[in-house]
Formats: sequence, structure tokens, C-alpha cells
Amino acid sequence: MRDYLTFLWRVWRVSWQGSWKFYAWMIFLSVLVLVGVNAWARQFVQGLATTGMTDQVSWGAYIANFTFLVGVAAAAVMLVIPAYIYKKDYMHEVVLFGELMAIAAIVMCLLFVTVDLGHPERFHHMIPPFGIFNFPGSILSWDVIVLNGYLLLNLHIAGYMLYCRYRGTAPTKKFYIPFVFLSIAWAVSIHTVTAFLYVGLAGRAYWHHPLVPARFLASAFVAGPALMILAFQIIRRVMRYDIGDKPIFTMRMIMTVLLRPARPQRPGAVDLDGHCAGCHWAAVPGHAPEPPYRRAEHRLRDLFCGDLDREGHGADHPRLCAVAAGPDCGIPADPE
Repeated sequence: MRDYLTFLWRVWRVSWQGSWKFYAWMIFLSVLVLVGVNAWARQFVQGLATTGMTDQVSWGAYIANFTFLVGVAAAAVMLVIPAYIYKKDYMHEVVLFGELMAIAAIVMCLLFVTVDLGHPERFHHMIPPFGIFNFPGSILSWDVIVLNGYLLLNLHIAGYMLYCRYRGTAPTKKFYIPFVFLSIAWAVSIHTVTAFLYVGLAGRAYWHHPLVPARFLASAFVAGPALMILAFQIIRRVMRYDIGDKPIFTMRMIMTVLLRPARPQRPGAVDLDGHCAGCHWAAVPGHAPEPPYRRAEHRLRDLFCGDLDREGHGADHPRLCAVAAGPDCGIPADPE
């Protein structure tokens, strides 16, 4: 125990040491942090109206960055799978960087959620025994569990690997291999639960899409390795740590494979069909007197086809209109 505390103390001391470039970068980041804290203090006093968000536009930069960073954290598994499942020894050189990036991304996710809360001081109301966690009835409680669980998993894996390197001993497999395989499944769950959180919002009919979780995972497993490749290139040029070309080539191949499901060639035929199916079957409240699926259907028709009459005259994209509006659009599915 004393050896581990000594390790933590030395890590803390080393984290404050560096060249003048390191201190200049840290000063720049500290200024940004102070500006952000000042803006958040104004928001805390004056309310979320300071951000410009309203009841109609309730999502802003906070939720957008939260979604992106959840994907970046989940993408760390793209380094773990080649290293521990496909036995690519050269990937072990960069797995630790992926785990550390996942930790940083999850911490930023939790911070973005905190500043998005109107009253973060009331957060304890969902923590037992002070409040009601409402698990498993609330999808938010699932999100809290998967995010914090993934953070703890990566803290244990990265911390144990660094501690073994500090002592100069080989890591014991039973202390980290089970957690590595658990983190693979957990990485998929964090972005899937986030997608379910968005899909379940009845006031956002356009998000009722059965392919949202799959598209979230595919796009995350492309954006995450891309960000890691940029970080590895910076590390190779700034630090004396040689990463090598093989890990970068492997991540490039992963991105090439996943770009196809993340960005299909015919987004109109795939996405609009799924969106219309979700709008058709979702009982979206507040759209009376016409049925809720008709209201969403009309919005999609106006969005993708413009102002059309019953015969469909004036359509610029009749194929998209036929997919979005259905058989009552009056436009053939295969126009001349």
C-alpha cells in the first residue's frame, strides 16, 4: 500500500514538470478554464436562458459535445480489440494511450452534463439514500451507470498498467484481462444507451429511428480513431516516444471499413424510411387533431420535398418524397 501511495505521489509531481512549452500550454489551458468557469458562474446565477436555449431548442453545445465525447470514449475499444482479441503485439504500445483518452473523454462528458443542469446542486436527489435513483425505470439512470462504470474500468486498467511499469514488473493477467474484455462490452453500451436516451424523447419525432444506436456506434468508431491518429502524430513529433506506423495503419484500416455503415451511399432511401417508420408508430403527444404520425409525415414531406400539391408537382427530389411521404404522395417510386 505504501508503495502504491508513493507511486501516486510521484505521478502527481511528474505531471507538473516539463519544458517551457509545457508550461506555456498549461497556462493557455488554464486561461480557457477560467473563462469557462466565469461563463458557467453567470449561467448558474442567471439561469440557462443565458445560453440561448429554449423549450423548443433545449439541446445546445453541451449535449452536442457530450455526444461526441461519449463516442470518443467508446472508440478506445478500437485499440483494445486488435491488441487483446486479434493478438496484435504492436497495438499494445498504444492501448494505454487509448485508455487514458477514454478517461479524459468520460470526465469531460460528466462535466458537460453537469453544466447542462439548471440546478447541479440538486443532483443529490437521484443518489440513494438522499433521493430516488429510479433504476431501471429511467433511461437516465442507465446512462449514469454505464458512464461511471466505464470510467472506473478504465481507471483500474490504466492505473494498474502504469503501476506495473513503474515497478518494472509484468502485469498479472487475472488482475486486468477480465476487466479489459468487460470494457469492450461496456464501451458498446455507453453509446448505445446514449442513443436510446435520444430515441426515447417523444417530443423529438425525427429521432424515432431504429438505426440511431447502430449509426452512433459506427460514427463513433470512425471519429474516435481519427482523433487518436491526430494525437499520435503530435506525440511522435513533440515527445521522444516512438509509436510506430503499424498502429496508425491498423486504425486507418478500421476507419475505412466503418466509414461505409457510418455514411451509407443512399442516405435518403435508408434514413428517411427509418425515420418515417418511427414517426408512424410513435405516439407523439400534442399533435392533435390529426394523428401524430401524419403530422410528422407532413413535416418530413415539407422538409425534403418542399411545398407539394397532391399530385406532387414541383418536386425537386421525387424519389426522396416517395420514401418520406409514402404511397399517398402521388409520385412514382421510380420516376422517369
